[in-house]
Amino acid sequence: MDKLEVCIKQWFGFVVHDLGQFVIIVGTIYLIVNVVMASILKNREIQKQKIGAKQLMREVLFSIVTVCIFSGMGWLVHFGPLRPFTLLYTDLDVYSFGVAGLEWAYLVFSLSLAILLHDAYFYWVHRTMHHPAIYRYVHRLHHRSVTPCPTTAYAFAPGEAVLNALFLPLLLFVIPMHPITIGLFTMVMIARNTLAHTGIEVFPAGFVSGPFGWSTTVTHHDLHHLHGVGNYGFYFTWWDRLMGTERVDYETRFRQTTEMGVPFVERVEEEVETA
Repeated sequence: MDKLEVCIKQWFGFVVHDLGQFVIIVGTIYLIVNVVMASILKNREIQKQKIGAKQLMREVLFSIVTVCIFSGMGWLVHFGPLRPFTLLYTDLDVYSFGVAGLEWAYLVFSLSLAILLHDAYFYWVHRTMHHPAIYRYVHRLHHRSVTPCPTTAYAFAPGEAVLNALFLPLLLFVIPMHPITIGLFTMVMIARNTLAHTGIEVFPAGFVSGPFGWSTTVTHHDLHHLHGVGNYGFYFTWWDRLMGTERVDYETRFRQTTEMGVPFVERVEEEVETA
């Protein structure tokens, strides 16, 4: 078996794994939100507009493209030319520092750090993609889904998929991470992304003004899709609040959905940040 064939088989293995993981997580969240909890969340639909078959077909197609790109980046850092430059490690004891059990504490620490860094990376890359000079080339396709649904989560143009995939090698250049941590991080990322695109608010009433209000909600990202500007954060609202990009109607819209069951009835014309 020649080297090229080995590389293709390794990459294809990543594709199968990543696609399976994506389908399982998206499917599970859909079943929980739209089937199991349907009676509880029946008045929590954020937008009144319905999802069409054309949107679903487009999202599925580009989700597969995104998975292939993400899988390619996974191959590059695990087996490809980027591997020698990463801090990827496979021996858990390396970061036990001679103390039994500390290796697991480091896994938790590195996972938490990865999420915090990804939140910052996502905010600035996401906001940059809204600049008029590049928006139509990298991010416009994702925003064709004004009313998001779970399959919107990975519906990226190739350029946007590459920008998102770059986070992993950049992270591994500076933070030692075990494959277990990378796997858990990927699962958290997909689950959080899918949840943000469900179109149904699952967080309890009063959440945005409570002690955990620093976490983004489904409404937070849904407003971003509806208006096309503001609310750029992924996991947390910190960067939006610090940079003044959180939409002023966010809390009002959240309360309308969670306390009154009032869906958004208007389809707002897309805006693009001009800064």
